[in-house]
Amino acid sequence: MLKTTALATAAILAVIAANAATTTVPVSRSMPSGGWEALGEARIVDAADLLGYGETSAAISGVARRIGLPIADIVPEAGETRRVGGFTVMAGCSIGDCENGSSMIVADAANRTVYAAWKPNAGRAVVVPELKEWPEDAKQEAIAWIKKAR
Repeated sequence: MLKTTALATAAILAVIAANAATTTVPVSRSMPSGGWEALGEARIVDAADLLGYGETSAAISGVARRIGLPIADIVPEAGETRRVGGFTVMAGCSIGDCENGSSMIVADAANRTVYAAWKPNAGRAVVVPELKEWPEDAKQEAIAWIKKAR
């Protein structure tokens, strides 16, 4: 587990440095594959771990692009990771920006899909894709998170 976390930490720092002004994440050939499998096998400890794998990093990048934010703003840094049904739910404050907002990622390993919500402290939550498109269990998690997010 520590190797995964160390790999994720290195990957996220590289992503933030390389993409400080953009919302895309380059998926390099040096990034390992197997992120969806690691997620399904519960080897992912937190949202930052997802950035250590090419395909899950690309999925998160796509969600960030749709929200219109840098990837660092939608990846929860401090918070919780738990399993709910067939989903992995990760929620907390945005990386390096706990003062201004919080985020939630719901990852579905079986369908290789990432759902995300971001809520600035002084505004309404932004949810991608639209909440009506989320699976019911994930939708209920998002609704509860939105109600309690700062």
